[in-house]
Amino acid sequence: LSGRQATIASESVSKDVTVAASIPHDSILLQSYVKGLPVVSMSPDSPAAQIFSGLAARIEKEWLQ
Repeated sequence: LSGRQATIASESVSKDVTVAASIPHDSILLQSYVKGLPVVSMSPDSPAAQIFSGLAARIEKEWLQ
């Protein structure tokens, strides 16, 4: 884990909070933001979009069914 990821992991454990996902830095995030498009629409194969899609599926499965 990077320093920041380790800090987040440590804080989440100490506060008994689950980290649902970790979105990696990806230049496509900024590009999609500037264009006003969801990253999952603009670049569905990007690592960030894959994580957002997986998180959405997890939320749907665990919370909406």
